[in-house]
Amino acid sequence: MNSDKYKKCFENIEINGNTRKNILTSLNKQDLSWPFGVTKEFEEKVGQFLNVKYSLAHCNGTSAMYSAMYAVGVGENTEVICPTYTFWASIAPAINLGAQVVFCDINKDDLLIKVDTIKDHITPRTKAIVVPHLWGRFGEIDKLKKICKEYDHKIFIIEDASHCFGARYRENFLGTLGDVGIFSLQAGKTLVAGEGGLLVTNNFEIYDSAVYLGHYERIKFLTGTKYMRYSMTGGGYKFRIHPLASALALSQLDNIKKRLQMLSKLMLYYESKLEQIPQVQTFNRKHKDFIEGGRFGLRVVIQIDTEQKLKFLEECNENGLCVENEYIPLLHEEEFFIKNKARNIGKNVFKETRKLHNYLVSLPVFYNGDYAIIDSYTEKFKKILKRYTNK
Repeated sequence: MNSDKYKKCFENIEINGNTRKNILTSLNKQDLSWPFGVTKEFEEKVGQFLNVKYSLAHCNGTSAMYSAMYAVGVGENTEVICPTYTFWASIAPAINLGAQVVFCDINKDDLLIKVDTIKDHITPRTKAIVVPHLWGRFGEIDKLKKICKEYDHKIFIIEDASHCFGARYRENFLGTLGDVGIFSLQAGKTLVAGEGGLLVTNNFEIYDSAVYLGHYERIKFLTGTKYMRYSMTGGGYKFRIHPLASALALSQLDNIKKRLQMLSKLMLYYESKLEQIPQVQTFNRKHKDFIEGGRFGLRVVIQIDTEQKLKFLEECNENGLCVENEYIPLLHEEEFFIKNKARNIGKNVFKETRKLHNYLVSLPVFYNGDYAIIDSYTEKFKKILKRYTNK
């Protein structure tokens, strides 16, 4: 048994001569804090790639989300809608800003925000809706925009595009479709800084507010804005990315198009093979004009009882398949949100989603390799699965 056979195919980061050069250049220039030399270059290049006016690098995706929510006015006496199935950082900053979280359900065929139920949750206090594009899929921003326009007050759309750097809908990249988008650059993502995040927007007021909140040293470069008197303190936070993280992420941008093309090619084939396994339910719902980009994880449903499921996962990992149980909880059941009086909380809410969640399994993403290695992987996966689902 070669348990390392597939390991190289799951590696999402390329460390090459350019990576080492970028990091050494920053070290030799002693560009280790500010004035943000390599960070500014990274922001400019990522902005050019995404075709967005403003890009602001953060120390992580969570701080980028905090900045995005603050910048659109999330705070006391406001509400933020978010699906229950997402990483906690998609919505927890709203609690810390003093807002009330309102959970909504997900579609059962793609695990994304259930836009058709959003009107049930909108009130005069609704300030923003968070749309996580989980697992590289497309949350239906166009439908959501139409709904938001029906209300007299402005409802901001915040995209959590952490899982899908480089994915496009029609001519625009995910993360640039709403009012403001955020990306995580954490080590498991497609664009990697190790630890880092991005806030992107075409709205200067949002950018200006985000700079005020956590990047006080930049305020003086934004001449004449309402925050100029805070140029020595900002909003009391420091959210800037480490320059060496910027240097690492900058090096990954050089061949990102080639890497995204390879990723898309392999994942389309991989999912087509998984769809041929009778015991597996995938979530590959097609959206017209959506072009896949970065991916972070893959989810499928396998209906095995808990005890058998754990044994199945153990055998898969003994064979190097890197299969895991679902590790993202349903947030409406989490104590942090219950304690902070979010709406739509507790075990009795979203019952059908709870049933579905029990059977979710996490599969790895193929960033490298070829069709033959995917064939080998899926055949081994199918063979192991058959033993457990036939019992």
